[in-house]
Amino acid sequence: MCRSRVVCAVVLSVLFTGASFGQTTVGGLEARIAKLEKRLASVEAQLARISNAGTPPQVTIGTFNQIPDEFGIGAGCSYSTTRNGKPVFIEDMGGSAVMMLNGKTVKLKLSKQSKATGGGVTNIYASNDFEVSKTTTSIRTGPESTSEEGYITVKAKDGGVTKQRIYGDCGA
Repeated sequence: MCRSRVVCAVVLSVLFTGASFGQTTVGGLEARIAKLEKRLASVEAQLARISNAGTPPQVTIGTFNQIPDEFGIGAGCSYSTTRNGKPVFIEDMGGSAVMMLNGKTVKLKLSKQSKATGGGVTNIYASNDFEVSKTTTSIRTGPESTSEEGYITVKAKDGGVTKQRIYGDCGA
């Protein structure tokens, strides 16, 4: 009969202290217990919402197993979270980029480029749901290639933010 501690406490209180809810029949007590359980469920749901209210949604950065077709030919850059790792950010020289965010492939467009503090370059990319800031510095330059390292920051429109160290290679 008792489905939760609160309900058991109410039933025991009624039985042992003589407390009354205005109904003395077993059916009356069961009806009151059902109302209390419904209210308890509502309070528990509110507590769950409150405890999650201060936590912004997370942004998950995923990797590509293979470079998407539209980025497979031509000059561009590929960045990973480890040296020689699977790419997490791929860009071409035309201002397009792609990332795997929250399990989905997200296409991005370059919206702003500026010099970063201490050298390097910051590129800001945007989609309908995300803004991506990529700040990198060249660490090795060859005749047709460059190695870079830096940070990528992903901001979701719903408030989630993730910052990740990246290592990349650019070439023709």
